[in-house]
Amino acid sequence: MVHISKAKLRKDSLAKIFKLLYEIVGKNKTEAQFTRLIGEILTPTEQVMLAKRVVILYLLIKGAEHKAIQQAMKVSSATVSRYSLMLQHVKTNLKDDLERLSAKEEITYLLEDIFYNMFLQPGIKRGHWSSFWNYQKTKQKRKTSDI
Repeated sequence: MVHISKAKLRKDSLAKIFKLLYEIVGKNKTEAQFTRLIGEILTPTEQVMLAKRVVILYLLIKGAEHKAIQQAMKVSSATVSRYSLMLQHVKTNLKDDLERLSAKEEITYLLEDIFYNMFLQPGIKRGHWSSFWNYQKTKQKRKTSDI
């Protein structure tokens, strides 16, 4: 669990701290730089906690079941519920970004489905049945395993 001092900072001081944080974290150019920086400023526990929160939000946006998220991410039902309520009642930039990522993935899957439906017709040529069933397994895995 992350511990924070009970002494509160003034709002103007906190604003300056967040501006500094943005200058350091937000302005990194590459994924490698960002990953290195996060490793330098966050403990391994904080990194996992932050990553789990983002994944929980992403899976909720994709429509995954609460129980599946809870089991996959090894978190309590209260944690999943808290983020679910947040998504329902609060409009955030993170939610918009995650919805955009989810939509890109959905479009990719849609195009893949169209391709396979056009060219993978079982019974016409030998071997198409095995390809068809392999693709059906892939689609099912995609639905159940969003991680």
